[in-house]
Amino acid sequence: MASVRGKRGGSASRAAAATVTFLALALLVLSGSRISKWRSPGRQEQPHSQAHVSAEGNASVSSPLSSSSGKSGGAQAGAAAAAECRLPSWRDSPSVADAAWYKPALNRRQLSRGIVSHGAQGRARRALAQLLRGEPLSVTVLGGSCSYVWPGAENWATLTFKWIRDTFPGAQHRLKNSAIPATPSSYMSLCSAWHVPDDVDLIFVEYNVNDMQGIQLPLRKAHERLLRKLLALPKRPAVVELLVYRWPGMRVEGYDEGWEDLESPYRYYGGDDENTVLANYYALPLLTGRSLLWPLMTLNEKNLSTQGWNWQPYQENLDHPNARGQALYADMVIEWLQQTLEHLTLHPLDSADEEEAAEALLPPLYKGNFAARTNTCLMGEQFSAAVKGHEGFAFVDEGKPGKPKTGWVATQPGSWLEFEVNTKQVAAEDGQPTIAVAIAHLTSYAHMGQANVSCVGGCTCEGVTIEGHLPEHHSQTVLTNVEVSTAEVCRLRVTVLPTSTSPDGEHKVKISGVVLSEVAGWTITDAVEDLPVLYGAQQGDVRWSDKGHDRDAPSEDR
Repeated sequence: MASVRGKRGGSASRAAAATVTFLALALLVLSGSRISKWRSPGRQEQPHSQAHVSAEGNASVSSPLSSSSGKSGGAQAGAAAAAECRLPSWRDSPSVADAAWYKPALNRRQLSRGIVSHGAQGRARRALAQLLRGEPLSVTVLGGSCSYVWPGAENWATLTFKWIRDTFPGAQHRLKNSAIPATPSSYMSLCSAWHVPDDVDLIFVEYNVNDMQGIQLPLRKAHERLLRKLLALPKRPAVVELLVYRWPGMRVEGYDEGWEDLESPYRYYGGDDENTVLANYYALPLLTGRSLLWPLMTLNEKNLSTQGWNWQPYQENLDHPNARGQALYADMVIEWLQQTLEHLTLHPLDSADEEEAAEALLPPLYKGNFAARTNTCLMGEQFSAAVKGHEGFAFVDEGKPGKPKTGWVATQPGSWLEFEVNTKQVAAEDGQPTIAVAIAHLTSYAHMGQANVSCVGGCTCEGVTIEGHLPEHHSQTVLTNVEVSTAEVCRLRVTVLPTSTSPDGEHKVKISGVVLSEVAGWTITDAVEDLPVLYGAQQGDVRWSDKGHDRDAPSEDR
């Protein structure tokens, strides 16, 4: 009888082991998609399913059966078999190292709220496949002050760059931040060649705050022209639309009245909705701060104000994220990178990705809104080389260390500045009779005056008045257009006028540069002016934490 019981016991043990193995494998398969979507090996947080990942990156499965039968060799064998069947991970690549410093403040489900769309993934998969092959990646950031690297502070771009370098240390990645404070899409759509390498692989674009809201705003068309120009670059790079949340309440006339009583402050401000349409139209990855931060602003009791929400834990001011907010944006971007790498590991790169990247662009969303094919940007010292004469103007740098603000400045009426440009080289392709010459100049709330722009040699144009005063408490570089006839040598003059709309009656004029473009590349309004962004970096009011990567609390010096 003893021998019979032994045989039965062995059969039962084998049956139990088989059952455990089957259940473990089934659990792994059922939870695998959740692991690949929400978790990557090495993350601290475990999924709600009982499948988890060890520190070494090996998937294991725990269940009431396997944990309670730890004394059973059959159960251990079942767990081992399940572990051997784990899903592949991008962290298995020999090119990957552990960025030990990186610990996201939110879990992956929370961060995924901000990833509104992965878009057409072919371009992103092509770019990130280079990381897994141990090849260098070229990344560029375009945007305004929310993406600009301010001295003494980290932001989402620097943190993302650091994660890429530390996680894929075997290659010399080229990570370029070309964000410029207080600039809209209209500038970058014409001057991107100055700021974006031709061989770039991945581009992040952040302009929704500086481009404001409004479907018909000329800056909306400028943003589309910028996207089209970037998507057409030689390597067909991945272009990611990043939307930074801007809280209403600046009380700017015509835009912010009654914001406390807004029916839907979630939708109120910035170009979020309009840029979302453009991102969807061109099938771009879309990452939004609004979707990421809104639950934190409204569902966390510590954040609630008397109005039911509060932006202050995440914003330095209404426009700019503080150190904590910047870290959350970095976490969201890194989460998108990880999800794309996970997708690439489970579905390796193939010819379909190449075909998708090579597809022709759709017709413009806004009819006829094609990007300018030729343009010339002369800014800063390059513009100074074009200056041929001046009286009362001087080239100065009014910026701070690490943040130059150069330009030609005059403060007295009658002062003049003359410069020469070749307006024929831009339009020669199509034989256009005129081109658009955009004068880049400062506008601000105090001390500013007016100036006249005229053609004085070699070309003709209708005179245009530059307005330097803004009623709002902001400073912004804007572009004012002049339609000029074509000529190899075209001489223009800027003359400071005796008139001023500034309350202080002063007459300061600052010219930063000039941009030449096909007229077809512009949206010319009745005032021959590409509408400026009125809400840029607030001089004297933008304070960034110098405490670095603060993930636990907003900066203390606010």
